[in-house]
Amino acid sequence: MNCPTCNRPMPKPSGLALPKPVRKDRFSHRIDREATAKRGFTDPRSFVHQNGHIFVYGMADHEMMRAEIFERAGGVISRYADGRIWRIVGANCQLCPISHPVGWFEGEWHHAQKTYGGRRCDGPCCGKFGCRAGHERLAGRRIGGRKANG
Repeated sequence: MNCPTCNRPMPKPSGLALPKPVRKDRFSHRIDREATAKRGFTDPRSFVHQNGHIFVYGMADHEMMRAEIFERAGGVISRYADGRIWRIVGANCQLCPISHPVGWFEGEWHHAQKTYGGRRCDGPCCGKFGCRAGHERLAGRRIGGRKANG
């Protein structure tokens, strides 16, 4: 191709001549489309695997899954009609040998097992809710990432 002003040959653009093909997610052929649609995820990357394991992305989907795991542990989340939370009643710790009450803000979400390629299922089948001490005991290490309130 020549330059429109001086008619000299233009240099070839660096990089690929064609755009790089979009790589599909390694799970895209194993997604249960019907179950994913029923879940009503807000992030398009969140999905339900054909074997029932759930993988979520984004804050809204993580909050929804954390609430489901919290309620499964005996906690109660009461919401207004528009979805805002107005009352939370604590859950029971699922990580300690002796169950004790754990609040929404004090409790932690523990991924019980790894599934494919080191990824952890985010669903209630593999998730437990409990206290920090129980979480650290099961993980075998100190859990970080969150500052204490106050």
